[in-house]
Amino acid sequence: MTLGANLQAARVAANMSQETVAQALYITRQTVSRWEQGHTLPNIYALSDLCQLYGCSLDALVGPSAAKKEEVKMHKINWLALFGLIWFDIIVALAVVSVIGSLLLTAWAIEVSFVVSPLLVVGANLLGYAVPWHQLAFAAVLAGVGIALYQPVLRVTLYVWQMLRHYLRYSRQAVFSR
Repeated sequence: MTLGANLQAARVAANMSQETVAQALYITRQTVSRWEQGHTLPNIYALSDLCQLYGCSLDALVGPSAAKKEEVKMHKINWLALFGLIWFDIIVALAVVSVIGSLLLTAWAIEVSFVVSPLLVVGANLLGYAVPWHQLAFAAVLAGVGIALYQPVLRVTLYVWQMLRHYLRYSRQAVFSR
């Protein structure tokens, strides 16, 4: 069996569609199809992710017969893809990362200010400033909102970080060719 046939057999044995695998690895369904047809080879990071996804070892996925039949070629750098990737990263990805990073930073700043707001009101009271009771109640409500929003903000932050890691991992495939 070739590596592509092993990949397809493992996917079918795991009862997954190409679309499900693509979503789990943050790639396109066409990439999974090209791997299974033997048009392209997944990199070692993708193979590791596929092993975890299918619940099998790398030896079982690659298999001794697939390893013998696949040609090992030196990777050559696709300079046009590298140039395009660099410009894409500079212009688009940097802008997206800046905007999303700013939004996340703002969300965390709001989160912290909501949670700390009752302490600021109590501190103002202790320093001799007369703070009405309704401001303390409002600060307590804001603290409750801040505590309730902690988990969603944390989940979104971790999801964005994971997406960035996957983008950087799989974008290397475009630069190196067989």
